[in-house]
Amino acid sequence: GYSPFADARPNEGHLALASLEKNGYIGVEFEVQLDDVDEGGVLASPWEACLVQRQTNKKIVALSTITQNVDTLHSKAGSRHVLHLHGRGDVVKCMTCAHTLDRKLYHEKLRDWNRDWIIEESKDNVEKEDQRLRPDGDAEWNGSYEELVLPPCDRCGSHGDM
Repeated sequence: GYSPFADARPNEGHLALASLEKNGYIGVEFEVQLDDVDEGGVLASPWEACLVQRQTNKKIVALSTITQNVDTLHSKAGSRHVLHLHGRGDVVKCMTCAHTLDRKLYHEKLRDWNRDWIIEESKDNVEKEDQRLRPDGDAEWNGSYEELVLPPCDRCGSHGDM
């Protein structure tokens, strides 16, 4: 992933919340009916990270921290029951079958499948004002994506849905 996010470390606030969760001072448990569960038996995102146990007709979910950040710093600090409202920056999810893959592994596959494209698009590409990386990892790219090949999902084989 984007290294400033991937390499970031939890701060005192993240560590404090993890400690409060571990010692039982924060967190709730609640039931989710099975009709809220997808075909693979997994709670629809983003609840899967909060799953505690499955009973015959329901799942018990524990939740201690809700975050809009995608940096996973709460999890890195040790919190186990985190609801990531906007997803997680460390995983890529197939939109067809919901299979997840570590983002670093996906980036390696993307690079391997597109070595020629990378070389071609990198030629004479000096860093221009409108193509710089922003602090959040976003960038404006004025190159061509026509020849870019997206690796298929390892599970269902779908192209372009990761």
